[in-house]
Amino acid sequence: EIACGNSKKALEYEVEDMEKAVSEHLVSESMALSRDVMWLLSGVQKQWEEQDEQAGTKKEGQNMEDKIMYQCCIFDLDGTIINTLHSLKKTVNETIKQFGYGPIDEYHVRYFVGDGYKKLVERTLVYCGDTELTHYEEALTVYDEMFKKYCLYQMEPYAGMPDFLKMLKEKGIRIAVVTNKAHDRAVECVETVYGPGFFDKITGEGKGMKCKPDPE
Repeated sequence: EIACGNSKKALEYEVEDMEKAVSEHLVSESMALSRDVMWLLSGVQKQWEEQDEQAGTKKEGQNMEDKIMYQCCIFDLDGTIINTLHSLKKTVNETIKQFGYGPIDEYHVRYFVGDGYKKLVERTLVYCGDTELTHYEEALTVYDEMFKKYCLYQMEPYAGMPDFLKMLKEKGIRIAVVTNKAHDRAVECVETVYGPGFFDKITGEGKGMKCKPDPE
């Protein structure tokens, strides 16, 4: 069995002092996202107040509950509305195990995700020593099989996110998900956590959409 992280080229994918940075700045993902949600809410309210002041229409006691200026909010999936890190870690480790690599830890999985599963597989293989990507094509097939099995593994919403999304819906704001995750798996993940029909639109890779951040 080949240990990950030993090849020289693989060091390009290392995060300097990753564990220290995560422990200092992300004590927990739930706390971090809850903080982001509160920041977003305060930011929206501040923007509305500034617009009212400029227009000379601000009323005493008026707040964000009294008016709606946004028609739709679009969210990413992984690491935004759902904590899928455990399922991604499980899937990628079960994949690379087939080739004698691994396992890799959550810190590296967190760093490798974000550009679609193909990039996740590529970065993981290089990190583990397959710098020529000899197993790349086969690993993509294995990953797809494993992800079908572990897609919902230990998934959960981030603290504060369900209430925040419900608040948007109650105010008449449409909500949607656009993700680089395969479309069928994205729908499965979102509907398992939030229920069918909760989001107005869910779009993933494979539905005529190019992976983010494609400029089109």
